[in-house]
Amino acid sequence: MFRRPAWFAADGAPHPLAGLAVGIVMAVLATVLRAACDPILGAQAPFLLHIPAVVVASWFGGLPAGVAAAVPSAFLVDFFFIEPRLTTSMFAGDRSAAMLLFVLVCLGLAWHVGRWRASERALRLARDDAARNAAELRAVIEAVPAAVFATRRPREPAVPINRLAEVLAGADAADGAADGAPFRQPVRFTNSEGTVDIGSADLPVERAAATGIEVRDQEFSTIYDDGSVRTLFGTGVPLRDEFGRVRGGVGAFLDITERKRAEAVLHRYELLAHHARDIMLFVRRADGRIVEANAAAERAYGYTREELLSRTIHDLRPAEDVRAAQAQMADADLAGILFEARHRRRDGSLFPVEVSSRGMTVGGDRVLVSVIRDITERAQ
Repeated sequence: MFRRPAWFAADGAPHPLAGLAVGIVMAVLATVLRAACDPILGAQAPFLLHIPAVVVASWFGGLPAGVAAAVPSAFLVDFFFIEPRLTTSMFAGDRSAAMLLFVLVCLGLAWHVGRWRASERALRLARDDAARNAAELRAVIEAVPAAVFATRRPREPAVPINRLAEVLAGADAADGAADGAPFRQPVRFTNSEGTVDIGSADLPVERAAATGIEVRDQEFSTIYDDGSVRTLFGTGVPLRDEFGRVRGGVGAFLDITERKRAEAVLHRYELLAHHARDIMLFVRRADGRIVEANAAAERAYGYTREELLSRTIHDLRPAEDVRAAQAQMADADLAGILFEARHRRRDGSLFPVEVSSRGMTVGGDRVLVSVIRDITERAQ
């Protein structure tokens, strides 16, 4: 990586001492070149090369370099190129006035060139900062686990901004085909239940861009040409220019398809459990918390549904069974298990049960689905 020399400041401006050195070098160089041209020019145009030298010094070294080039140049020109030569008489008549005018013109040029150079450096730094910020923003957008879409003009369709959005929009179908992976194209949009069609102009980003109002927490489904469906959840917000006028919209969306499927599976289990004669408990694997219970569980344990959901499976078993319960939960999560145990009612009485338990993933959490049968009669 390129490292800025030590004599340059953080903003690219040279150190004042470096500027002085640049000015002196340019003054000497201009004198040498003017001396080389002396057989042609003679006493004419003594300042011909020194004024450009001041400009060049000011461009590379700033105002200090311009001053350092102007003042020595005045002495050198007076000594070498103004008749009578090889003498210094700057304080005599017209000669001193010419030297003073030369110095003033050079200082004015140095100041203006320094300003131009500073502006150029500031513009370059701003451009570099903008490029760096854009790269960082691009990296952030690619890193977030959400599909980002944007439209740069109201009433224009949103386009994908990051890779995840391109996949959902089918924008990289050509790349996918080259890799041998089938890509789908969205053909229509519906509400999350799939009962009402949504026009592309009514999607969150397009609606935010058209109305200038944030469209938050929207859930909708995308139907693809192969019949598959993806459900998205997110927000669209308007983009505004420096005058506050809407110039487009942007939105971020999560793919919640798997969560919706898990919720549907859980709902079917809940319906089944509600009408089952056996006790059914849904227990969170991480901490044993009961997340769902059916009516048979309420009758068997003597708790209301709300009371059961505030307890863990360990609250329904004797205290001495804690280690055994933890091992059984691990086995159930791994491959399913059938075992016998004792459960405790609200009044503290115990009754024997047969438990069939198996793990499943619901909304990103591992849950144990347990079917529990009272075997009191069999035990007797």
